[in-house]
Amino acid sequence: MALSLSRNATLYLSTVESSWDGTGSSLKDANTFEIPILDGFSFSQATGTQNVTLNEAGTAPRRGQKIFNTSLEPVDWSFTTYVRPFKDTADSSKHSCTEALLWNGLVSNAKSDYTGNGLSNDTTDLSIDFETSEAANQLLKMYGYFRFSDSGLTYKLSKMCVTSASIDFDIDGIAQISWSGYASAMEEVGVTYPDTAGTDFVAAQTDADFILNRLSTVSLSSDLDAATGGRVTAIGSVTAGSGYTSVPTAVFTAAPTGGRTAKGTATISVGGAVTGVTITDGGAGYTTGPTISFTGGGGTGASVAACTIVKTAVTYNFALTGGNVTIDNGITYVTPEELGKINTPIDHQVGTRAISGNFTAYLDSSSTGTKGIYDDMKTDLDSVAPDATNSFNIDLNIGGTVAGEPQVQFSMGQAHFELPTIDTSDVMGVTMNFTALETDFAGEDELTINYKGKTVT
Repeated sequence: MALSLSRNATLYLSTVESSWDGTGSSLKDANTFEIPILDGFSFSQATGTQNVTLNEAGTAPRRGQKIFNTSLEPVDWSFTTYVRPFKDTADSSKHSCTEALLWNGLVSNAKSDYTGNGLSNDTTDLSIDFETSEAANQLLKMYGYFRFSDSGLTYKLSKMCVTSASIDFDIDGIAQISWSGYASAMEEVGVTYPDTAGTDFVAAQTDADFILNRLSTVSLSSDLDAATGGRVTAIGSVTAGSGYTSVPTAVFTAAPTGGRTAKGTATISVGGAVTGVTITDGGAGYTTGPTISFTGGGGTGASVAACTIVKTAVTYNFALTGGNVTIDNGITYVTPEELGKINTPIDHQVGTRAISGNFTAYLDSSSTGTKGIYDDMKTDLDSVAPDATNSFNIDLNIGGTVAGEPQVQFSMGQAHFELPTIDTSDVMGVTMNFTALETDFAGEDELTINYKGKTVT
């Protein structure tokens, strides 16, 4: 008698049910793939039941119950993979990843040949989009085989669909994705599947890259200032004054009601004249350029004429301590409810797709950092005409932006941000929750994902 250890499990995913007939010649030509998974995977199928009870009144009542099986519920499955991009020499060094079939199942209703159905690749990157899934009421159906090498047991999951993918990027970890979904049935299929790598299935790319989250960055751009007024981007002409023995305090004209007054630090010459002002916070809500006066420092006569303001998008850049992006297709399985039989699931259907997540970061003092984004959002919400949607463009670069290094970019053209929450720990931080939105109700442009590999395999 052999036991089945989870550490000895291997997952194979196929787009066909009948056989292991992938050619193995290149990634895009085969239909069955070895998928490396992490500890903590699961697959199970529950039964639906009906409880019939009796509860009579009287001196000799009948009380009791019977329980009937009514259905086999859809199979729940989940597992986690690392994010592993690579370059495929068998396909002209085009970019790909070991989890490509899972992305295919999440974003399309048909297997991709990397020229459509949600996936396309070239020597620049592997691009993943949601264009195909928008008009589909079902997504790609796959067949999963969990094989345990120590016991030889293989469990088959039929008509698997990918419900959600959750990407976590903790600062001290390796980038990974948690996948979950449903299947219509689960069964043991014996000890003979699969057989030969390169003939029956495509083996996992053992040299594919891992990605360190410590290198990840995020860039957020917003038009909050364009809606509520501008920020100071440059000071006006300086009247130097004289007699300053210490640096005076620069005082900007107050911003209009609902805005935020700009701040800056003066500089003086050896002779005691004001030479300029370094802007430390451009403020927000200005409709005309503010002037600057000076207090203290022992001198007189210094001033700055009207400053330059810009009503345009502002870009915020800050280092992450962690975060998450979750994509959920809202899939449900439909099961009949006929009496007198054990009903089984028919098939799945998609619901509303939701793309959401959060970023965590330290609370810094920069006007274009985490404090700046908090101040600008608060200013907008307090204004006379606040934005109905706090719209931001998000460029999340897991693995950084260094050319030639493995990385994955998540691009969201329109994301609604909630007002960041302040975290009071040893070092003050913020948590920012967001939801990616399409440009209209029928859109499919909430998110684009781009993989770039380094290692040639």
